[in-house]
Amino acid sequence: LVSETVDGAILVVRAGVTRFHDLQAAADTIGHERILGIVLNAVDPVEIRGGGYYRDYYHYGRDPGNHGL
Repeated sequence: LVSETVDGAILVVRAGVTRFHDLQAAADTIGHERILGIVLNAVDPVEIRGGGYYRDYYHYGRDPGNHGL
């Protein structure tokens, strides 16, 4: 396993796809002390409460009066 040869790892999980059980198993395999962080990928900005930053980020460059919501 690669986890045996590295000092740290970043886990990447896909929102709505990666099951918590699988994430937990990966963390256990790698070793919790080696996990530097987690990236949550493919998040739907509509699903984020008060999504201010993300809403603005995902709609950057569009007409400021129309955020497509």
